Amino acid sequence: MTTPHGSTATGGQLIFTDGISLGAGDLPIRRQGAAVFKLGKPMSDRRYGLTTCRRLAVFYVDVIAQLKRYHMKMRSRLLLAPIAAMAILSSNVWAHAHLKAASPADKASVSSPSELDLTFSEALTLKFSGATLTGPDQKEVNLGDAMLMDGGKMLMIGVPGKLAPGAYKVNWRALSVDGHKTSGTYTFTVKP
Repeated sequence: MTTPHGSTATGGQLIFTDGISLGAGDLPIRRQGAAVFKLGKPMSDRRYGLTTCRRLAVFYVDVIAQLKRYHMKMRSRLLLAPIAAMAILSSNVWAHAHLKAASPADKASVSSPSELDLTFSEALTLKFSGATLTGPDQKEVNLGDAMLMDGGKMLMIGVPGKLAPGAYKVNWRALSVDGHKTSGTYTFTVKP
């Protein structure tokens, strides 16, 4: 297809009669300053028109390249959005107070403990955190008052008397300071 001033348009490129072509691959020429425009000084109206046509061609090629960059930027943002959403949602799982350690430990065989120490991954709210202890006869053992230690991450509950030998089950519940509830159980055995 022939355009005004003797240029030919083929497949997204403009090819001028003097052998100069402009296309998406010619953007570095555009970025080198006015090199494209210094190809010849306008000597007549026809030559001035050819230079104007080249300037318009460079402008349109530049606009197309900018649109392509914008499209790639938006595509990358759309790809990052689900990843960011998964990261935010999975951080809620990390926000729960999980039992990290216990004394007596899970499945341990110990002499009668004087207290239960439960260490959590996050600080707790004492009012809604606690534990119950079920003895070998499936009856609940009376425990002392609970208190928080170690920056609110350790729940310490006193055991007032000596425990009889047998298997014990600890049912704990915890409310972290950010409002997430967790609960669980573990067992230990008191040696004779």
